[in-house]
Amino acid sequence: MGEDGIDLEAVLDQLRVELSAMRTKASAEDLRFTLETVDVELKVAVTRERTVGAKAKFWVLDANGASKQAHQSSHTIRLSMRPASDVNLDG
Repeated sequence: MGEDGIDLEAVLDQLRVELSAMRTKASAEDLRFTLETVDVELKVAVTRERTVGAKAKFWVLDANGASKQAHQSSHTIRLSMRPASDVNLDG
């Protein structure tokens, strides 16, 4: 699945990195915005290894993967996240 999709954890980690970079970049600007919620909608496929104690794995489908995985079941997930920090997240 790795060729056709991206690990959900990696997608959310990269989103966190980019939001943090945006906040840092905007800290020098006169006009900043408060980050209240981040809404993300993703197409995912779910796989499960056939080993003892295996867990389900969520893969975010890329544009090419969505067409290649047409024979598999895909799902849309919507995440609404709020930053969990005491720091003012203007950015």
